[in-house]
Amino acid sequence: MRPLVASLIAALLLSAAHAGPADTLDLAILSDFNGPYGSTTYPAELSGAMRQILRWQPDAVLSAGDLIAGQKASLSNAQVQAMWAAFDRDVQGL
Repeated sequence: MRPLVASLIAALLLSAAHAGPADTLDLAILSDFNGPYGSTTYPAELSGAMRQILRWQPDAVLSAGDLIAGQKASLSNAQVQAMWAAFDRDVQGL
């Protein structure tokens, strides 16, 4: 599991564990924002959406879908690593 995903899940669980009856848990949920198989770029709209989420300051950001387009078994390790590098640059780096 990628460290970012693990951190997000841990933050969500910790926030929920400490929430009282009057507390709220603000979540932002993204889904399937990757491109076609093997893509190392993300849609331009994603950076705007990520900036908006950062302005909202939710308690946690969850991804309900693919982070990279690496579902094909025929993709090489180098291709998959390039996709994770693009994720780190375009998404996690915001």
